[in-house]
Amino acid sequence: MNILYDYQAFFYQTHGGVSNCFAQLLDNMPSTVNFTVGVKECENVHLINKEFCPKIKPIPKILKGLMSQFKFSGGGFLYRNAKGGIKMKLSSRHRNRKYCIELLKSRKFDVFHPTYYSGYFLNHIGKTPFVITIHDMIHELYPNCFGLDGKMIVAQKKQLAQKAAHIIAVSQNTKNDIIDILKIPESKISVVWHGAPENPEPTTNPKPIVEGRYILFVGARKNYKNFAPFVTQFAKIAAEHKDLRLVCTSNDFSKQEIALFQQLGITNRVGRIFANSSEMQNLYANSQCLVFPSLYEGFGIPILEAYKAQCPVLLNKKSCFPEIAGDAAIYFTMDEQKNDFYEVMTNFLNYTPQQRQKLIENQNNRLKLFSWKNSAQKLTEIYSGLL
Repeated sequence: MNILYDYQAFFYQTHGGVSNCFAQLLDNMPSTVNFTVGVKECENVHLINKEFCPKIKPIPKILKGLMSQFKFSGGGFLYRNAKGGIKMKLSSRHRNRKYCIELLKSRKFDVFHPTYYSGYFLNHIGKTPFVITIHDMIHELYPNCFGLDGKMIVAQKKQLAQKAAHIIAVSQNTKNDIIDILKIPESKISVVWHGAPENPEPTTNPKPIVEGRYILFVGARKNYKNFAPFVTQFAKIAAEHKDLRLVCTSNDFSKQEIALFQQLGITNRVGRIFANSSEMQNLYANSQCLVFPSLYEGFGIPILEAYKAQCPVLLNKKSCFPEIAGDAAIYFTMDEQKNDFYEVMTNFLNYTPQQRQKLIENQNNRLKLFSWKNSAQKLTEIYSGLL
């Protein structure tokens, strides 16, 4: 069986969830599966130097500079020459796309699996069946958090979902959303959970990179992430626990967020770090807990990351969280109708060592359910069912 994966996630991300998930699946594919990744050029840390993709070239420096300054336009980038005129230069994206189309036209593949939602291939795929993975329905459920790009993703996703031979959902909750929103038949969708290393790994740097007691907030802080309501509750807890701080990852704080910290009097109790993978492991391992107050996620990879580092997890009882975490988390409710985070968090901070250890044991047991090898095997069976 021969499978073709395309360039999209690996080209648009230098690192990140979607491209990492595909790289993990490819790393764990059964030996019975032959696959090709249609990438000529990229800077993706999850793909570069992989044995299954040895000939990838870096994106030319001139194009890397342009990528940070200009948006895509058609098949290339717009840039200004020395005289200030606008010219079109064929982009690295165009070369990757052209390569994928050439591979599709060779008709040497049994199944095509694009890694994101562009339908550039539809006029070239012929009768080859294709599978798409839908990671979440966040753009459809929270459109106000995204601009024109969000509207484009909604349209692309709908088109491919209707035309695909099969759809992979990363959780049952995501599958339910696909059925409800896109009106796709249930029989056309299979759930394949993400995986995680089977054994927890020790942090590569045992010395904490953040000193003292802190709780951890991981990832973006858009509206549906519930950051502002969470910070408001944290301020109440911080007033009672003078040594407790909040550490966030991802982007710099916005002016609005800084103003909120000032209003709540917690400016010196909140910090941010943009961490690499080993630093993230350190942050998890040395924190009091991970707090994930989001109203919606497709899966919730930080849950497994925290489990791996034996970091207690507190979750908003929403979307896929109970499905993924089971009894291996502490749940609160944080929405427009109810917010009991203060009570739940206060109770957790008073846990005995025995109670904390029991929670960690539950997390370790739960982690065993998530295996990239099992996920790759299930995906292989779905491919086989299309032939």
